[in-house]
Amino acid sequence: MDDPIKKYYEILGLDCEAGEEEIKQAYLDMVKIWHPDRFDHDPRLQKKVQDKLKDIIKAYEELLSYRKKYNEWKPGPEKSAEADHPSSHHRHESFFSFKNMKKPLSSSEIKKARMALMMLLFGDKK
Repeated sequence: MDDPIKKYYEILGLDCEAGEEEIKQAYLDMVKIWHPDRFDHDPRLQKKVQDKLKDIIKAYEELLSYRKKYNEWKPGPEKSAEADHPSSHHRHESFFSFKNMKKPLSSSEIKKARMALMMLLFGDKK
């Protein structure tokens, strides 16, 4: 599995269709299950649980960050309750929807896209 976002959903025991509330609830459930204080009687197990909890926390933080970036890139009118997840489909999405973007574009990618658009619109004026 190369996609870290899918891995984070799996760590929390969720499928990629899960919304923010489901992510939060899964995180809270996992923290209760894997909390190191539950294993204070066995230092070896406690260390393993601490490592597992670090993975759970990282997955939760990364998914929240990913969803926040996704919502910032999503066109305005579609930021609604039904647009809770990047894979949700809307009948009236504009042609320039960002819903299928894996991550935001880098500044160099944006510059390249602008240059390509300028070339299409105005031709090569060298």
